[in-house]
Amino acid sequence: APSAHAIRTSAGPARGRRRWRRMGLGPRLLLWLLLPLLASLGAFADDPKREVLVKEVVLDSAVVDIVYLGKTHESVLVTTKMKRLYFSTDSGKSWNETTASVDKSDRAEIQVERVIVNPTDKSVAVMQTQRRLRSTSGVGGVQGRWYPYIYITEDSGLTWRRAWGKHYGMHNWISHPTERSWALVSWWSGNCNADKVKNSEKSAEADEDADEESKVCVHRLMVTTDLGKNFLQLAEYVVQFSWGSTEAEQTNRVYFTAYRKKSGDQGRLSTWTNEVDFNHIDFSKSGRPKGNVVTDLKKGNKFLISGPYVLVARVKDEASQVVNLMVSKDGAETFKAALLPSGMGELEEKWYTVLDTSEGAVILHINNDASGIKDTGRIFVSDAEGYKFSQSLVNNVRSAHGECEFDKVVSLNGVYLSNIVVPTVQSQDQGFDNSKSKGQ
Repeated sequence: APSAHAIRTSAGPARGRRRWRRMGLGPRLLLWLLLPLLASLGAFADDPKREVLVKEVVLDSAVVDIVYLGKTHESVLVTTKMKRLYFSTDSGKSWNETTASVDKSDRAEIQVERVIVNPTDKSVAVMQTQRRLRSTSGVGGVQGRWYPYIYITEDSGLTWRRAWGKHYGMHNWISHPTERSWALVSWWSGNCNADKVKNSEKSAEADEDADEESKVCVHRLMVTTDLGKNFLQLAEYVVQFSWGSTEAEQTNRVYFTAYRKKSGDQGRLSTWTNEVDFNHIDFSKSGRPKGNVVTDLKKGNKFLISGPYVLVARVKDEASQVVNLMVSKDGAETFKAALLPSGMGELEEKWYTVLDTSEGAVILHINNDASGIKDTGRIFVSDAEGYKFSQSLVNNVRSAHGECEFDKVVSLNGVYLSNIVVPTVQSQDQGFDNSKSKGQ
């Protein structure tokens, strides 16, 4: 049997500030929520006899995520490791498991993967799940296959409705930066199941499965302007997509990368390829596409929209898997190749990590050369245009997956914290002077 896990809610003189703490107590996971129980927190703080009230709620497994909904954060959703959903309408004082009530079908079984809160309306949230139908043949019958499904709430989690669309691969949902009802949605359609498992149950869903499995596997990009009631296809064979930025006044623009060839099964992008381009399409204020798709950069595989900058990794040599970082600060009208300091040439790498752009410059982490310390890299900072870089820090720690030990102090503009490794021998030093001495 799984070990018990719990949520503990406490009330005390926290003056409305929510704090989170995870505590390991044997096999139990304790989550503390600081909740105001008095109408006046100021009067409570002045009371020398104040007390802290604690209530414990046992969950099925460890807490994975906690999401606040509502104008005053009165609704709380908790997802667990067992992919179940717990719901509180009173800021965490009482809890109910609501997984089974999300879908209206008595045969439906869901597993909750994540909850996304709408950035412009905290009463709206999107829940990504895996859903299947229980067999009608009784105990021991064949269960239906799991499919990605999306559910939407507009009342802070009290009720949910299933988003319209094919259930064969609802993949991602990105809300519009300012429009409450707009969102970009993608799903995989066709036979994308490598095992090609057939559903033996004779039903309308099984017939739909058979029809869908006769089609090629394609990743489609859709847009909705009514919170998932209707969708319009924008592109197919899509790799990546995003809304434009508010800083560039392009919130009604959609950027995306897609394969140039529109035939056959689409695989996931696992290597740099010459067959993927960087594109965009604009929308009117009423939510309708304006004009045709515009190709901004040939061979642009991956991109990042951050502040006023559009950063695109464009393939330079597919055989050696080398890419150039291309930078635009005029809304993708023009691009410039990122340049390293004199003597180091163009920023020509197999990978790099964009760390921050909030201070009017692009901060990059670039993997170290062969002579450097393992799992370290260099930090470079650009000029205001985002493409001329100077070296700022060496031997910055990074994980094998690319996560860098570099953080911005949010409350202090221009202040960052970073971990570095001090080299024990000069040959491992990534300093610029040492690089020049080695002819790099």
